[in-house]
Amino acid sequence: MKIKIATVAIMCFVVGVINAQSIPIEGNKYHYYGPNSTWNEYLKVGGDGRGTINASVVTTNGNLHLDSKNGKATYLNYYSKGNTFLNARGGFTGIGTTTPFTPLHIVSNTNHHQLRLQGTNGKHSWLQFYPSGNNVLNWQIGANTNGFSIYDVTNSKYNFIVSNSGTVGIGTSTPNSNSGLHMYKDKYTLYGPNTTWGAYLQVGGNGRVTNYASVVSTNGNLHLDSKNGNATYLNHYSKGNTFLNPQGGNVGIGTTDTKGFKLGVKGKIAAEEVKVATHSNWADFVFYENYKLPTLEEVENHIKEKGHLKDIPSAKEVEKNGIFLGEMDSKLLQKIEELTLYTIHQEKEIKALKKQNTKIEKQEKEIAELKLLVQKLLNK
Repeated sequence: MKIKIATVAIMCFVVGVINAQSIPIEGNKYHYYGPNSTWNEYLKVGGDGRGTINASVVTTNGNLHLDSKNGKATYLNYYSKGNTFLNARGGFTGIGTTTPFTPLHIVSNTNHHQLRLQGTNGKHSWLQFYPSGNNVLNWQIGANTNGFSIYDVTNSKYNFIVSNSGTVGIGTSTPNSNSGLHMYKDKYTLYGPNTTWGAYLQVGGNGRVTNYASVVSTNGNLHLDSKNGNATYLNHYSKGNTFLNPQGGNVGIGTTDTKGFKLGVKGKIAAEEVKVATHSNWADFVFYENYKLPTLEEVENHIKEKGHLKDIPSAKEVEKNGIFLGEMDSKLLQKIEELTLYTIHQEKEIKALKKQNTKIEKQEKEIAELKLLVQKLLNK
């Protein structure tokens, strides 16, 4: 009978507490609920401290502590399939820290594994970003059996992937296994180290085949190729200068053999103006007083013997060795200046002959007049 009365009294107390919605706590005391004969644990409410000798629910200075027994776990909604909300109305959540600075702030006592996401069978782990508003993308960042990736859920495509072999792919889910970096967008590709070509960079095409514009590095050489039939531009929109081999080396256009010269061109060159910057052996020496001008007879004999002017290369020599513009212009000027001297000399001779001819004509006129006078005298 006493046991029944005690049981009824306890039930009345519990009902009273529930109805009252309050548990009076004085000072640094705790209310303990338990122990439980199976778990030998209890629920502790109140007090000023953590005291996790057993599992407890403690409030201290307005803070709420949920503590498991030392070495044990703390569960939220372990058996429930409902949602769990943290700071739904604002505030920061700290893991490993009591001073969080962001909505989720994690501090670890190790340099690794601050956050671990694990999917089904440990094969997938994703962090999803799903912003609100119009014209926004749903993104997933994480890893699966293929490697680490950034996935555009809205458009169902991989925008970035790092494969397990270390290849980085941008705009493709299957980066070339022989490449360090493989970018694919609008039929253009960017490759890194390749076992066939060696380290190279390629945009478009296959190898050096320029089905699309390509930039290829092969064995230390750099190739810039436009699509077949299209042009390759350097500084097309820029008004800045373009420098080729400013530290040395030669430049070939239409050829890989520059014959040892700074610029080698196979084909014709069109230009509005060409300047030979300097030339130290210009032909003004022809006009020096000590210059020995060849006689025309000497010039004629050289042409008969050699088949070309003196100091001018023959056709065979030009075909074999080419010519230097500055040197050739100087030699041609030399011949022009020699011709000028010949012309001046001939002009002097012509003037002398004209003068002599005028004198002869005058004498002939005087003789004719004298003959006419003699004839008149004889007729008388």
